[in-house]
Amino acid sequence: METYLVLFLLAGIVAMDTTSGPQILLSEPLVSCSALGLLFGNPETGLMLGTFFQLVLLVSDSVSAVQNEFLETSYTLGISKWLTVWKVLVPASFPSIFNNLRVCMGWAWSYLVVAELVAASKGIGFMIIKSQRFLQTGNVISGIIIVGILGLIFDYIFKLAYNILFPWAQKRVA
Repeated sequence: METYLVLFLLAGIVAMDTTSGPQILLSEPLVSCSALGLLFGNPETGLMLGTFFQLVLLVSDSVSAVQNEFLETSYTLGISKWLTVWKVLVPASFPSIFNNLRVCMGWAWSYLVVAELVAASKGIGFMIIKSQRFLQTGNVISGIIIVGILGLIFDYIFKLAYNILFPWAQKRVA
């Protein structure tokens, strides 16, 4: 929970800058941070570093997309800034943030497969590389199909959860 709070606050700080230049400059060198997981010997570190900074930028975009009328109304009613964040900004931006988590899940899934292909001793990626070395094309194709099916299942779970959790959101995720 603390990670999400830090992520949300960091995104709010980034969202204060309305120009997109610095955000893009920050995101470019950090996209390849997932390779650091291999250096630390922990693939989860690479997944977190590979998606964290992208998610910060997506969350900042979601937070900055909240209609100004919501914030102005809360200030007019005398609500403090912190209460405005928790009662207005978080609920108004959470459907978009949840959809951004869905996008980052796809990135994390691809980073996981790449990490398994590069340096793993077990898993689907390892099975694909091992089968490739021994020219077992059927296993390679079946591994790719399994990865694709698992990605579709996770994506469908996120879509279903979005439609259940946010029936009031303006758009339905197709």
